Amino acid sequence: MPDATIGKILLETLRTSQPPHTETAYDEVLREVSSRIANQGSIGKADIGALVVWKRSTATAPWSKKLMNMRDSEVRAVTAGAYELANLDVSWGW
Repeated sequence: MPDATIGKILLETLRTSQPPHTETAYDEVLREVSSRIANQGSIGKADIGALVVWKRSTATAPWSKKLMNMRDSEVRAVTAGAYELANLDVSWGW
């Protein structure tokens, strides 16, 4: 089976497995990765890692369960602030 069809199959499975109105924050990762696979016609290491970690996480740790149920936009808002702080251009003037 060519790699390009794997992404299309994943997208179609997600589309038919549940109505659009029941999509959860948990589904965002699967939709993003399957869409990228379909568009690129291949699966990269980062996408494989994302799928494996996302589907294999047991969500038993409080942080894991919370992360899995947060919208991607919320995660990005939090991490954007952390990224900005970590990349401040600090001139010490020495």
